[in-house]
Amino acid sequence: MTITESTISEFPLERIESLKKFYNERKIDFIRKHLTEDELKVIDKTPCMFAADYVYWAAVNNVMHNKSALASKINEHYRHKDSFHYFWFEGNCLDAETRLLELRLHRQPTGIEIAEDARRYNNGLRFKIFYCIRFPDKVLQENNRNK
Repeated sequence: MTITESTISEFPLERIESLKKFYNERKIDFIRKHLTEDELKVIDKTPCMFAADYVYWAAVNNVMHNKSALASKINEHYRHKDSFHYFWFEGNCLDAETRLLELRLHRQPTGIEIAEDARRYNNGLRFKIFYCIRFPDKVLQENNRNK
């Protein structure tokens, strides 16, 4: 899920109707402000994600785009408890990022393009923020990582 502009995305009517099944108008506007239709399509095709995850990814985009101090704090002071779950979920998200890049390029990306995209959009930090928001019971807050 890439960082999007702070404008309201145009979604097809079917998408708006499906969002109304899960979210109120305020959350739909939040999702439309921070996610694109292509990003929602990728979430839809990711086996470990659901429509309920739209709002989490919208929040991640908001943090990455508007709240860099919070992103840094999460990166410095939170870590996962369960390595297997974290890395399994991260692998699924990396596959999703590759599918999103494929949508943008209209072809299969090369390994170099995937690595460049991951650096450009800071996908490691983006995933860590998602994980902390989505699975708060599976993360630990550390006061000082050097202890």
